[in-house]
Amino acid sequence: MAHDVGATRVAAELEPYLDLHRDGSSLRSTVARLSPAALACLDRTALLMLRPDSFANGSALAILDWLRHDHGLDIVRVAIRRVSQRTFDELYLKELPLIAPGLRLHHRISADAPSAFVLLTGPASQEASLSSRVDALKGATSPSAETGEDTLRARFGRQSSFHVVAHTAEDAGEALAGAIAAFGQDDVVGLLHSLADGSIEPLDDDTVRLLVGEVAAPPARDVYAVAISVKRRICAELRRLCPHLGGEVDELAELYARVAIDEAASFVGHRDAYVAMARFERPVLERLIALTEPGAAGRDARTEGNDRSSVAARWRALDLARAPAELAYVSWFLSGHERYGRDDGEAIFAVLDEHSIVLSAWERSLVSAGLICDLDPGFSFAGVRTYPLDPPPAAGSASNAS
Repeated sequence: MAHDVGATRVAAELEPYLDLHRDGSSLRSTVARLSPAALACLDRTALLMLRPDSFANGSALAILDWLRHDHGLDIVRVAIRRVSQRTFDELYLKELPLIAPGLRLHHRISADAPSAFVLLTGPASQEASLSSRVDALKGATSPSAETGEDTLRARFGRQSSFHVVAHTAEDAGEALAGAIAAFGQDDVVGLLHSLADGSIEPLDDDTVRLLVGEVAAPPARDVYAVAISVKRRICAELRRLCPHLGGEVDELAELYARVAIDEAASFVGHRDAYVAMARFERPVLERLIALTEPGAAGRDARTEGNDRSSVAARWRALDLARAPAELAYVSWFLSGHERYGRDDGEAIFAVLDEHSIVLSAWERSLVSAGLICDLDPGFSFAGVRTYPLDPPPAAGSASNAS
């Protein structure tokens, strides 16, 4: 009976959105790709957007802990990114007339700093879809309409009427449209089928803290602390993209977790700990690169996508096929196994942005400095190498600082 109620409710909540286009196709065509069981999972799925305000005021992790531990919800997917005007407008489709006077400010806030998109799951209810329940839990849009202290916005505050810590989809249809905007159609279809067959596990506490907590990490960290943070997040993304390579990825993740970047230690002490890590890492990372490059034996066939009919779908599949190797390459250069030299890090930042590893402008400047100097095994000041990882590159290294 509960299943019938949920299925009927999902159909009703989807109906107003079916002709919307997201990720190159209509929601109607996305729904057609879902099995009845996967479609029913929309009744117990909700989309939460942690806005930049939650990272600025330090409440992002506390909000997720509150939803998980106090309200019994699970997190199955997190994506971190700066939000374009187009994506913002797609997410706030119903609210656009209400927020129109300050829309330009909302656009600027969302473009300047990252947001986190969180796909939540929870138990089904006879009363309402999980999306509707989480939307009610969020609290009122207007601060003057807030009636209690037990909602998300009342509990975690706001710094102005435009600076609010979270946005939620109000029903299953808006949740599906927003999830496609945040994660992509193929990812959402796969997630819903995995929920239906029970093959997906909620993200554990350490992964949530790594993905979300590192976004608001202390700005005083040096280049080696930022680099090891990026490498740990690369492992989390590779674990999601390549579950069949869990052995290699877990070995690297465990190594990175042991790196002692002690705040009390000197900059040179941090560098020496990082160099020692890189020496141990190299053979494992070389093996991982070989296994992730397109055409590698044993590569997960799900990433190839050669049997997809539309060019748009094949293009997305090609991006997905390249992603694991590109992330492994980034990790390689962030360890200084060879000189980067391609640019000042722009290509690396583009790969990281695409995979929810979003760095602040300051962190980018530190990584750029590392690629030029502090992570370049051939760079030297007055004949002394700044990053003494052997063997140094045979050619193409910088020799002196200017």
